[in-house]
Amino acid sequence: MATKLTSNDPPPQVLQVQTKTAQPSLLPTPYGYRLHQQEDGVFHWFYERLVTMQWEPFSFAIIDTCLQPDSYFIDIGTWIAPLALYALTKPGTAVLGVEPDPVARERCFINMAANEDTLQCSERMIVEPVCSKPTPLITISLFFTALSVSNGDGAVQFGNVDHGLGDSMSKMGVGELTVPAMTFSQLL
Repeated sequence: MATKLTSNDPPPQVLQVQTKTAQPSLLPTPYGYRLHQQEDGVFHWFYERLVTMQWEPFSFAIIDTCLQPDSYFIDIGTWIAPLALYALTKPGTAVLGVEPDPVARERCFINMAANEDTLQCSERMIVEPVCSKPTPLITISLFFTALSVSNGDGAVQFGNVDHGLGDSMSKMGVGELTVPAMTFSQLL
């Protein structure tokens, strides 16, 4: 039953609810780009190592040593793009990223957008959800990221049974995601 207010009654109190719009937390790196820092704490170990230059220093050294101006960089297992974005800091470099994990790929796109003003990611970087088909015959290591290629294309199972999608430790042959597969020459 609704109560009727009279002019002698005090006005009802209105609960003021303030909502905060979550603003992306951009983490500047010593490598010349920014990463969207997830606030869930899952990747704290990664961010801490990245900003102290302790995350995969050999990968950054290889890029410094091998990537010439106006080169193409293929990043198999792009994840959230820490290496691909670093490659874009090199003059004229174009990047092809391969990331079949849809969660990681979405985070990669967020990081590309966060660096559009300085690295022109939309003009210089493409990230595709393709993967090479595994085979016991040929395995190529490209910038310390395993890439298995075969003589045919098809599909491969992909994922991370321990941590789910979005984690950098996803592997081919396990998990809930089936992705297109192609040969290395098709990729190029």
